Amino acid sequence: MRKKAFKLWLETYGKHGVEPMSKRPIDDALSRCNRIEKGLAVDLDIEYEQDRGESILALLEYTKDDKNVGKEAPKGLFFKQGADLYNAMASLRSAVKKYFEFYTATK
Repeated sequence: MRKKAFKLWLETYGKHGVEPMSKRPIDDALSRCNRIEKGLAVDLDIEYEQDRGESILALLEYTKDDKNVGKEAPKGLFFKQGADLYNAMASLRSAVKKYFEFYTATK
């Protein structure tokens, strides 16, 4: 992941690709992408190059049905006891989508 470039892009274009994001959402996106890279032992740049990120996004997919049947998070991703996995996984997935938006825009 190109952290510095991603942060600069978020500060400039991160909100809908046309306007700056504020500091907290930027920090959250960076933290979540870093958490995914470390927890799953992946590089988001390589993931995008392999299949436009489809496999990592599929891995991060977590539906309400998954929640209802008690499906666990992917190995390597840990959450606090009692965390709402549906919302937590959606936040991680959203951060990765934002990174792939940056990646596409700056290729």
